[in-house]
Amino acid sequence: MSEQTIPPSDDLRALLAGAGADAYVLAYADPVTDPVSWDVPPPLAGMTGAARSAAELDRAAVQEVCRGRSQALRRWLQLEDGQRQLAIIAMDGDELREYTPGDLAAALAPAREERVPNWLGRWLVRRYFEAPPDEEAWTAVAAAWTCHMRALADNPPPAVLSEVLDRAGEDQATRDLVTRTGLQLTGVLDRMEWSTYRQRSDLVEDWHTLKRLSAGVPTLTASADWLLDQVALRDANAMQLRAVLEPDITDHLHDLRRSEDSAQEAAPALDAQRTEQLAHARDLVRAYTATSYSGREREADDLFNAFAVPTRTLEVSDPARLWRQRSVTARGALAAVEEQWLAVMDRSGGEYRVGPERRHAGRVYLSTLEAQQAVVHDALGRADRAAPVPPGVPEGLREVAAHLTVRRVADAFGSLERARTVLDGQIAYLRQEPIPAHRREETAAELALLEGVRSTLEATPAQFDQEKIQAYVDRFLAERSAQPPAQPDPSQGPERRIGHAPVHTVMPQPGTGGMRP
Repeated sequence: MSEQTIPPSDDLRALLAGAGADAYVLAYADPVTDPVSWDVPPPLAGMTGAARSAAELDRAAVQEVCRGRSQALRRWLQLEDGQRQLAIIAMDGDELREYTPGDLAAALAPAREERVPNWLGRWLVRRYFEAPPDEEAWTAVAAAWTCHMRALADNPPPAVLSEVLDRAGEDQATRDLVTRTGLQLTGVLDRMEWSTYRQRSDLVEDWHTLKRLSAGVPTLTASADWLLDQVALRDANAMQLRAVLEPDITDHLHDLRRSEDSAQEAAPALDAQRTEQLAHARDLVRAYTATSYSGREREADDLFNAFAVPTRTLEVSDPARLWRQRSVTARGALAAVEEQWLAVMDRSGGEYRVGPERRHAGRVYLSTLEAQQAVVHDALGRADRAAPVPPGVPEGLREVAAHLTVRRVADAFGSLERARTVLDGQIAYLRQEPIPAHRREETAAELALLEGVRSTLEATPAQFDQEKIQAYVDRFLAERSAQPPAQPDPSQGPERRIGHAPVHTVMPQPGTGGMRP
């Protein structure tokens, strides 16, 4: 089926109702993308998906309202420009439904609509002469047909193709090229339906095919991007970049899951700040994957090495532990990772059947995500306004500790501005009304915790006074060296608290102020 249905948007419903029972709306719309989830069904070629939500319909540019299938098909063939996607939307009972032009042409075929082949022929001729004058023009024509007219036929019918070839003065070789391209694209689109169980090399080959064809048919770009995501899901380095660059959206994912269990409770929309960062992360992962599998390994390595991947450790620092005790979102993130680990390691479920490449990349992703969570939670725990400065720190070094705390947050998030953006997004998300019932009691405490950290980062710290800091450190070390060393208690065994590595004393070098590079 090449149809999408949702409960109707009031404005579009009124527009269609006023035009009559057999009305169709033609509207330019960008393909719908989901920056949150990676495990989404493949996009339907030739469709925008705009009828899936009222928000997408609000962004669509309505061109005109047509009466009947015949007029809607004819006007679509005239308005379609090969660059933007032109959606065909109509009412089907109480629901909105999106159609492809092939759906309309197939519905008109039993009625023996004699003008349809002529309309289709003129459309293909126009697409051919508007394409760049090279050998790829006929390839673009064939791909455009298969993309938009699959519901009618995978390839142009003989009556349509003969008319087009006669007008263009082409021969049997061109007919074979069109047929071969149509069959090739049809195979790729069919294989996308069961890509979950395919190997990475096969997906790369199909992605190259769609990438080449999308140069002449930009509406295939969404399908090519989806295949590229499937390749990335099977690439360990790509999944490491994803774990490092994607912001934590545990709160939103938890709300989505609870809304699926309760028909009366809808999840709030994800905040714009983290939605934008998710989109940027997806673009970067796609860029790395595309360069990696396009023969540009050096460029891919440079892109990967531009982002530091944290090392996973079994130890948890005290600030991170404190943050996880106080933040329900942090605890939810840990529980979500643990649940994903169980799914990846379970050899009896469907996840085990996705293949060794995806299982390995999934393990690498979860290991990196755990390491990234440890770094972020440690930084947030240190920035928490309730975290006291240790009493052993001299008064003059308390300002240094505050500066280093803010710098730790910047390192964890990539920049101080990015950390502020993530926190602003989380705060804006939790403030949305109505607050879901399942977290109504805990939202106020979580907001207070996030707002406290956000206030710590409100002002960018000033530049360090290097001489002043060195004087403080030298004085502190001199005072410590003048004290007699503490004698160990033989009754106490060696102690190694969780989250603390063994301490090794390193004598500072002259002129460094006691700081190690």
